[in-house]
Amino acid sequence: MRLILVSQMFPRPEKTLSGVFVLEQAKSLQGQGLAVEVVSPRPRRILSRPSTGFRRLNRATRSGNVEGVPVVYMSYLHVPLGLSTRFEVWSLAGRLFDLIRREHERARVDILHAHQLFPAGYAAAVVGRRMGIPVVCTAHGSDVHTHPHRNRGIARYTRAALRSADRVVAVSADLSRRISALEPQTVPVDVIYNGVDLNRFAPADDRAELRHRLGLPVNGVGICTVSRLVDAKGIPELVSSFRTVLKANADAWLVIVGGGPLESQVRSWARELGGRLVAAGPVAHARVPEYLKAADVFALPSHREGVPVALLEAMACGLPVVATAVGGIPEVVTDGLTGLLGHPHDEENLTQNLIRLVGDADLRRTMGAASQDLIRSSFQWDHGSAKLARLYADLVARRASLEGDRSQSDSAADNAR
Repeated sequence: MRLILVSQMFPRPEKTLSGVFVLEQAKSLQGQGLAVEVVSPRPRRILSRPSTGFRRLNRATRSGNVEGVPVVYMSYLHVPLGLSTRFEVWSLAGRLFDLIRREHERARVDILHAHQLFPAGYAAAVVGRRMGIPVVCTAHGSDVHTHPHRNRGIARYTRAALRSADRVVAVSADLSRRISALEPQTVPVDVIYNGVDLNRFAPADDRAELRHRLGLPVNGVGICTVSRLVDAKGIPELVSSFRTVLKANADAWLVIVGGGPLESQVRSWARELGGRLVAAGPVAHARVPEYLKAADVFALPSHREGVPVALLEAMACGLPVVATAVGGIPEVVTDGLTGLLGHPHDEENLTQNLIRLVGDADLRRTMGAASQDLIRSSFQWDHGSAKLARLYADLVARRASLEGDRSQSDSAADNAR
């Protein structure tokens, strides 16, 4: 079975952390025996000279290979500031149709699977309908609970993608409910969680050596967060809470891994707090396990989420979690068993939960062991990819049956004539 994943979120040389979970899923699907390729669309802005944008577009398709997964980086034209969602989706759909048609002529494409509903999901649905290829769309969170509420055009094409795909995948049960509320006529939705590579994410053998190598404080209880540095991830609340944690536990420390709009602010806070706050910045995904293994507690006080892969990875490393009960997080973190949950924007509760875990080594060990057991039993990549492989096979079989019925009907009509 030949599968093409369509995702703007996919690692590239200048953004090695972008969409690592799509890469991991692709590799896991290869392990299920599928021939997997990726098309990663990249928007090219039309600025003051549209002709320049068209010339750049024609030169901007290139192929590569990321950890054994073939990928085509394909550009399409984008009008900035959301001025024309219609132009954006049809620019992408046109480019995608030309590429998939060439690929289909070379060797049959059995499934298109798009990550995020806008613009990739809608564009893939258009191409699949024109070419008779089944389409699966995965919703990840912000493409359902954030973006459609910011722009009427995005909302319209998001709902159209939910109606037009053959199946929709949600990465949490909470997201599945939100999808149904956004578009009651959505095609069937399957909840398939993301996973973790347990060969890379596991408890550390020598935590002190890791801390020394990473330039982290060797002693004391370490708190780690791995996320995009934006307000919606609760980064300002986390740093503010950590200041209070230091008053109760002077040897505690916090490392913030990731990049984003708040990166310079985080570095400023790090200078202010000296060695107790470390701004690691964006790091290659291959190095993320090192930071998680070096820590004692994982914190993620997000305002909204799907099921963040960084959370699963931290739990696989045996870390207890301090997080907010938003999105799909409560489906993974059981309050009092694998971590402590609070409400978004509730800085006082966040501080109390951090102080409780930082100050109780036995509780950290108990919750960390429960976290690791849960990930081992339910959140390996192979679990989700096996479900996807069965979903693909079902869609391909149904499409073949429809084509067979259509062929018999045409033959009967010819005989009647």
